[in-house]
Amino acid sequence: MTEPMKPSYWYCDACTRCLLHGEYRFNCTVCDNYDYCEQCFTTVDPPHPHRMVPELAYGREETKECAGVDMATAIRAAIAMYSDRHCMGTRDVDKENPSHYMDSYSWLTFKIIGDRSKNFGHGLRRLIEPRGISDNGTSIHFMGDIEKAGSIKKYDYVTIKPDDCLTIINTSGSTGFPKGAMISESAFRATFPRWCLPSSLERITLSYRPLAWAADRDAVITTFLSGGRTGFSTEDPSRLMEELALVRPTYFGGPPSIWNKIYTEFKTSLALLT
Repeated sequence: MTEPMKPSYWYCDACTRCLLHGEYRFNCTVCDNYDYCEQCFTTVDPPHPHRMVPELAYGREETKECAGVDMATAIRAAIAMYSDRHCMGTRDVDKENPSHYMDSYSWLTFKIIGDRSKNFGHGLRRLIEPRGISDNGTSIHFMGDIEKAGSIKKYDYVTIKPDDCLTIINTSGSTGFPKGAMISESAFRATFPRWCLPSSLERITLSYRPLAWAADRDAVITTFLSGGRTGFSTEDPSRLMEELALVRPTYFGGPPSIWNKIYTEFKTSLALLT
């Protein structure tokens, strides 16, 4: 028996039909919370005056029980709970002119990110065998090759204790040479007290700073655990404003230099209008 489609949190502002989970909604980039279904987007006459972009509509997710309280369990629970939601995206590149970026982003679902992450981890485990002294020379491996190798041979998950080092986060270097701070599993987990809770609020993040720093890494993981999506910048500061407009984050943090840049561009645009 075919499982019935469940309703999403959105409805079409033209025909008032409730959109279904997994259906695309066409969202206005100017009007607040204004969406069309695909049919109305193509047939409404006159068309909506502002640019509309396709977004994924989704409904309430079933809460997943976590067998443990460690970060690895939380990440696996988020992947299972939000499997068909958009998770991470990158800006599209013009295939005919790779140096030119398109005004759009392509998104991968939580399931795809989860599968690729597991394959990449298994591939690294196969590539980097535990050893006391490395006699190997330096070699370069493509990410796709590592994922392919990891999809063939699987390894058991490694369980770490709360006081074990989970990650290293680098300082920004503003007060001296950047230093790597070793963060334990329990200390890092305390940064994210809430995860895998159903919510109708869509959290969207634009990641534009190094993930070796705490700010964007915490923002990306918080977004991930809440079922939100993260768009990654092209790392070109001159494109930051247009990428903000494309991703339209619901949360955005930045140092004073970024806010000064935003204010300067706002004044420039305002002067052109007047």
